[in-house]
Amino acid sequence: MLLGSQTGAEKTELVQALASAGAQAVDLADPAQQRGSAFGNIGLGDQPTQQNFENGLAQPGSQDYRTFPVGCNTKSRGIRQITILQPVWEQMLLAPTVEIKLPQTE
Repeated sequence: MLLGSQTGAEKTELVQALASAGAQAVDLADPAQQRGSAFGNIGLGDQPTQQNFENGLAQPGSQDYRTFPVGCNTKSRGIRQITILQPVWEQMLLAPTVEIKLPQTE
């Protein structure tokens, strides 16, 4: 399952809260050092290398993502200079998306 929304709806925080509550969740923004298309890398350090990004995603490797539902925040295949691996991206394209809708004032 993917989470989608407009920029600023705090998808990353939601994914991290789900993970803290014991749900299987993958945060793509944090290991890529990205904070939404409108905010990019403001206040963040250098983006990791492609290899370090992939290793960062593999850290929760004790979980078998093939047998449990997984939530992750949606991104394009490219996150600044990082590219989501093709097999992962193909699975993301097939996954159902939950769209977070907030009033513009929020």
